Amino acid sequence: MASPITVLLLVISAAVVALLPPPCVADNVLYSGNQDGSTLPAGKSLTYGSYSLKMQKDCNLVLYDGNELIWQTGTTRKGNPGCSLSLLSNGGLVVSTAKSEVVWTGGQEGEESYYVLVLQKDRNLVVYGGPRWATGTNA
Repeated sequence: MASPITVLLLVISAAVVALLPPPCVADNVLYSGNQDGSTLPAGKSLTYGSYSLKMQKDCNLVLYDGNELIWQTGTTRKGNPGCSLSLLSNGGLVVSTAKSEVVWTGGQEGEESYYVLVLQKDRNLVVYGGPRWATGTNA
């Protein structure tokens, strides 16, 4: 029998998959932890339609709608070159330099778990995942 946390993670995973366009693509997703897809390096982006989250080579993380700048971290030239965005295993977001110096943090840190940053079809960036409540009755 699956634990309540396992069931909760499966429900959250299903909810995240439901947000992705059919067929399920991962161009708009960043995963947590030290697995493939957990870092967005300089020069790369997450995309959904005309929306893009770009980790620019000048170290600024920017959300665009087409060519229109919507949001940014304001970290231009703070670690140029070689900055990257990472989604940590506690749900926090970090822009860091190639020397692992943190120049920006965002998101709300939670428990160690699996998280997903999704660039949604409504242009919103959202971190999903991680258990938020459990009975604590697992053996």
